Amino acid sequence: MSPPDWQESTGPVTDPARFAVQDNHTGFVVGAWPGGGLLLLAGSFAAARFRTALIALCALVFVGGLMRIASGDTDTILSVQVLPSMLAELVLFPVLGFWLFRTQTGTRADARQAPALVIPALFRHIEPEHERVHAMGSMVPFAKMNGLGNDIVVIDMRGRSDAVTAEAAIALASGDRTGFDQIMAIHDTDLDGVDYRIDILNRDGSHSQACGNGTRCVVQALASETGRKSYTFKTLAGILTAEEHEDGLISVDMGVPEFRWDQIPLAEEFYDTTRIELQVGPIDAPVLHSPSVMSIGNPHAIFWVKEDVWSYDLERFGPLLENHPIFPERANISIARVRDAQTLDLRTWERGAGLTRACGSAACAAAVCAARTDRTGRTVTVNVPGGPLLIDWRASNHVIMTGPAEWEFSGTVDPVTGDWKADEAAA
Repeated sequence: MSPPDWQESTGPVTDPARFAVQDNHTGFVVGAWPGGGLLLLAGSFAAARFRTALIALCALVFVGGLMRIASGDTDTILSVQVLPSMLAELVLFPVLGFWLFRTQTGTRADARQAPALVIPALFRHIEPEHERVHAMGSMVPFAKMNGLGNDIVVIDMRGRSDAVTAEAAIALASGDRTGFDQIMAIHDTDLDGVDYRIDILNRDGSHSQACGNGTRCVVQALASETGRKSYTFKTLAGILTAEEHEDGLISVDMGVPEFRWDQIPLAEEFYDTTRIELQVGPIDAPVLHSPSVMSIGNPHAIFWVKEDVWSYDLERFGPLLENHPIFPERANISIARVRDAQTLDLRTWERGAGLTRACGSAACAAAVCAARTDRTGRTVTVNVPGGPLLIDWRASNHVIMTGPAEWEFSGTVDPVTGDWKADEAAA
């Protein structure tokens, strides 16, 4: 994927909001100085600014009324012939002028928003002294990939200042070929020692702090483009480092686990987060109960079971637990079974995505919680529906996840609407 080309427009800028800002106090200028008001009135008519001209006219009439009061006697002003015109000059015209000024202000506010609503392309000033703008192309490169069946769309947003919208994410998620678990949008960054910033979106348009499977896909896409093997990324979860090995597998440093209840976060205080009070089913015979909870960029709840993980109706109770009040930011819900000291089986209902064939951060959370509760050692293979992931909770407290990534097809996509087109080779 290569950065999108810029399209430059050198024509005149006709943004109504820009011109409106230049005369936003005209009515008060006229009221302060009648001579200046006359000049403004003539200039406004010449510029076809009819509303501004009316405001200036109302102000002039008001000033004229004040001057008549200053120069006339009381009996003349209060006479039947003069009083009505004086009331119009001092009351009707000021009210009309104020109304015109307020509605002009509202129009100006609407005009500021109009370009984003009417013009899909976004603009950036590159030479303001010449009133020139830079137009962003509406389409950007993307790659449909997967990490052990975890569907990923990698979108190249380098060279742009906008972002993939929630609407675009929802549109792509509903497509047969572009359906995904996460979008990984690659952005430029000016942070020292960081290669790129990654913006992660779920199927429902919400944002995710981390995605291990998606990060592996990003590394493979970048490595195939640049030949580099190691990268450092900025995510909402913090700084992540990743490396592609000679065998094609990719390792991602997912950071350090967080066990404190208010940092996961939970809505209630739990001193011991190796098991919290939460259950599914009857009180005296719960189907699931006492999950281990932690965060590794995303909040996770791991329910330990003795039966096959496929024997539980995760699709039914997953969304209920994801949105349980105990999780103020929602949570990823997993069922884990320990096979031996080095192996786990895992199924996950992913926050904002639903059932998934693989969730990298859930695999990390399950491995760490298993080791923390003495169910396994600190290096385990986690079998998710899409295949095995190797998780190593190192002595440094960092969690390293290793697994594959797979390229499916590429194309271009509109990051605002989600409209897309496959490359000819993939069509």
